[in-house]
Formats: sequence, structure tokens, C-alpha cells
Amino acid sequence: MSAQNTEVVKWQSIRDCCKDGDYLYSPNWNSAIKLFENRFRNKFINPLNRLFKADTKSGEGFTIVMVQCALIETFAAFREGKYFRYDNVLSPYEYKDSIELFIKFLTEIPEFNGVFYLVNANGVKTANTPFNSNDFYKKVRCGLMHETRTKGNWKITSGNSTNDKSIVSKRRRNGNCNIIYRDLLQRDLISYFKRYIIELKQDTEEGILLRRNLARKFDQLYDIEDRTAEWWKVLE
Repeated sequence: MSAQNTEVVKWQSIRDCCKDGDYLYSPNWNSAIKLFENRFRNKFINPLNRLFKADTKSGEGFTIVMVQCALIETFAAFREGKYFRYDNVLSPYEYKDSIELFIKFLTEIPEFNGVFYLVNANGVKTANTPFNSNDFYKKVRCGLMHETRTKGNWKITSGNSTNDKSIVSKRRRNGNCNIIYRDLLQRDLISYFKRYIIELKQDTEEGILLRRNLARKFDQLYDIEDRTAEWWKVLE
């Protein structure tokens, strides 16, 4: 049995115990969260880490950041419980254009505070931001996905210096570039990944909503056609 089929069987077993709408954290939900964690560690995070270890600094950055951009969209989709549809969107849980989902993630998660958004001392987002999330989407994410290159003034480097803190910085040499530190982006994505797993286990209003969204996303991911589970109901 393939790894994908094994995951499907595991999820089918878990969902049978959860589909009636009991979202309180339990051993069954812990198994669902573990399924998510193992999937992303084995298929994405660990392979990326091996690529980092084998780094020869001769072109790996494009591959690394391309996968990181795919992870950003996937993490955002799991958080919202939404899935991509190429044709016309038929459900509130579908999206056709990834830009809104992608930018919402960049401008809301704490790991990107000070990069793609700023919060003042009163906890309010300010109008000015160091780097434009829309620009990052179009010139980095779309540039890599569709043309295998970054566009405009966006460049990629390793960023191994201990003085580097932000995933992006300005470099006035060579045309005032926006430099993406792929190592630090990996650091922040892993930080989010770990924090999201903790949030999934909390019996708070947000934790319950995240578990609901996780289940719906799993149904779509594993091609479960049953739409009678509680998490498919549209919330008012």
C-alpha cells in the first residue's frame, strides 16, 4: 500500500469518530493532527532540510523558495479549510485565485510581523510596511511558479549570517534589491508549523475552528466524497 493510500485509510478511520461535530480535543483529534504533522514533515520539511544540508550555493535557492511558496499557500489553505478549484468557484470553501489567501497569510501570521506588516505599540496594524506582500506574491511566488525565476528587484540568497534576523532586507548595491534569505524563511515557516500544531490542540474558539477546517481540508485532500460531515456545513 502506498503512503498516500495509508494516509487515506488513517483519515477515514479518524473521521468516522469525529464527523458528527464533536470538536473538543481528544485522542482522535490528536491522531488527525499527527497525520497532518507527519505528512508535512516527511514530504516537505525533511526533504527541504536535506537540500539545505547538501547546499552548494550554486542554484538551490530557486528550488527551495519555490517549495517554500507552495508551503505558504498550503499552510494558508489548511488554516482556512479551503481548497483550489480551477473552474468556477461553487462553494465558500473553494478558491480560484490564490492571491487573497496567500497575502492574508503573509500579513497575519506573527512570524511575518515586521516584514510584510507592522503592528504599532497599541496592537494596530500600520499603513506602512517594510515589504509589499502583493509584490512578493507576483514577483517571487508567481515568478518562480510560472517562469522559474524571481522578477523585478527580488533576489534570493542563503542568509547564513548570525546578524540576519528578517527574512527580507534591502540591499542598495546592485540596483536596490529586496534580498530574500531562504534559510530564515525556512526558520519562520517551521516556527509557524510548530505553532499551528499547538493551536490545533487547544480547546479555544480558534482551536475548535482550526480543527474543523483541518478536517474539511483532509476530506478534499484524500478525495472523500461524503459531504455530510458537520465540517462541511457553512457557518453563519
